[in-house]
Amino acid sequence: MKKTFITALIFFSTLFGLKAEAASVVIDSSVYNTVTQANGIQRSFLLKIDDGGQYDVVFKPLNDELIGSNGVNIPLNYVYINNNTEDLYMRYMQETFLYKNTEFFDGATKVLTAKVLNYGIVPAGNYTLNTQFTIYQSNTLNQVATGVYDLRFVVLPEQNITFGVEQSTINVTPDKAFNKAGKVYTTTQPTIIVTSNCPWELIADTSSFGDAVGNYYIKVKNATEGVTEKLMTETQISGSTAPIVIARGKGPANGEIITMQYGLESKDGKIIHSGDYSNTIRYTIREYGGYQR
Repeated sequence: MKKTFITALIFFSTLFGLKAEAASVVIDSSVYNTVTQANGIQRSFLLKIDDGGQYDVVFKPLNDELIGSNGVNIPLNYVYINNNTEDLYMRYMQETFLYKNTEFFDGATKVLTAKVLNYGIVPAGNYTLNTQFTIYQSNTLNQVATGVYDLRFVVLPEQNITFGVEQSTINVTPDKAFNKAGKVYTTTQPTIIVTSNCPWELIADTSSFGDAVGNYYIKVKNATEGVTEKLMTETQISGSTAPIVIARGKGPANGEIITMQYGLESKDGKIIHSGDYSNTIRYTIREYGGYQR
């Protein structure tokens, strides 16, 4: 498995205070980074009320979706906030209680976690949601403090490749060894499996290629629908061959499968000598092009 992080996104943390005569509340997201998961993302932040007392704390989303810098917007029904007790729905322009009749000591800090759940792979990019936090005196409508916080996720490019269980094997039988005019192909179905949260490009590096018993060739035999470009023409390879673009695809990619075909032919009109030959091709994946959905 190989994972390549291509772009480093610099995130300027948000720190703001909600001020009133008796108390103020601070939201601080600088401590925690975005965590990527199989079905979404999450990020924690701190809530602190400077003056002690009994308070109700509510939040209200001011957007109906999480807005992505990459053109991907995530509907609000996938977005939750956790108060360390339960995951609470985000409801557009509606207040939801985070805490009711809760004692806050001077400077006490509580950890909240914003989540995107059951969405699948979230494409790389920056995501923001305008959210209003309001503090009330417990069991009253007496507002202590209110203000708007930009809830923000920073999702870095994350990619990996794995290989299927079948090894790449070329079986040269005696009759084929003496055939100086034709190619011998892999008898197995070697596959490469791509997972990526952004558009991707698969590269083959043959600089460590081993013994050249003959002329070797490579191409893509089959690929799943998310693979938008692929090497369909047989391309000769050797240890001196420059890196080859094998395939490209859109993101997010969740297990796109590429089936490879390798070929071997007689070199310089000579027979293919018997023996076991080990040849190494190093595959890498990297971010490619713009974002798609």
